[in-house]
Amino acid sequence: MGIETGKHRVTPLVHQTWRNRLLVTHSPYAPISRRSTREHHPGFKHSLWTDADIDAFVEHHVAHALPELAAIYRELPEKIMRIDFVRYLWMYVFGGMYADLDLIVLRSFDELFSADASVYFIERAWTTGDSRFDCSVHQAWLASAPGHPIWLELMHFIGRQLRAGETRVLDLTGPNGVSRAVSELELLKRFPDVRVLPAHCLFQEGWSKTPKHLAYCQHLPTATWRHPPARVVLNVTLRHLRKLRRAL
Repeated sequence: MGIETGKHRVTPLVHQTWRNRLLVTHSPYAPISRRSTREHHPGFKHSLWTDADIDAFVEHHVAHALPELAAIYRELPEKIMRIDFVRYLWMYVFGGMYADLDLIVLRSFDELFSADASVYFIERAWTTGDSRFDCSVHQAWLASAPGHPIWLELMHFIGRQLRAGETRVLDLTGPNGVSRAVSELELLKRFPDVRVLPAHCLFQEGWSKTPKHLAYCQHLPTATWRHPPARVVLNVTLRHLRKLRRAL
C-alpha cells in the first residue's frame, strides 16, 4: 500500500499547524520544534498549515473529493477536534509525517521506516494495560504513505462516535479515540503494513517509563488545546525562571 519513496513508503513531507505563522504565539517551543524537524529530516518538505490554509484545503479539496469526511469535519463541535481530524485527512490525502508543535525531534525517524510498512504510530506506554484498548497509541506524531485505508476507517469511526453522542476531545478525536478505533476495528490485524513503534520512541517527562536518550522525539506539556496561548507562554516562562533561580 502506498508509493515507495526511496527505501520507505512515507511521503517526504512534514505537516505542522498553528493558527497563524507567528509561532511565538503558540509557545516558546514551537520555533524549536520547527527547527528540529528540519534539522533531522532535511530531505523532507516542511509545511506549516495555518487556520486559513486548513479551511481552504477542506472547502476546495476535501469537500469535493471526500464530501462525507468534510461533513464529519464540519460537525465536530470544537476547534481542537477539527485540528485532530485534519491531521488524519493529511495522512490520507498526502501521506508524510505529522508532528505537534510541542514535539521536539531528537533524531531522524528515517531509520525506523521500512519498505514493507505504510503507516506508523507510537505506543503510549502509560496507558499500556488500560482495559479500554488492545493497543494504545499517540497521535501527536504520525507517519504514512498516501491513500492508506486505515485513515478512512479511523475518520468514519470518529463520525459514528460523534453521532452517537461522544463529545470528549481525548475520547473522540484525540489519542483515546484513535486507540479505541485501532482496538475495536482490529486495524492492526486487518492491515499488516501498519506498525506501532515502541513507546521509548516518544519521551514525555513524568509519564515515560524509559530514559530520554532512547527517544526519537520529546513531547512537551504545553497543552495549547486546553489553555489560551498567552497563558501557555506565561506558564513556560515562569517554569524557566524557577529553574534559573534554583540554579543560582
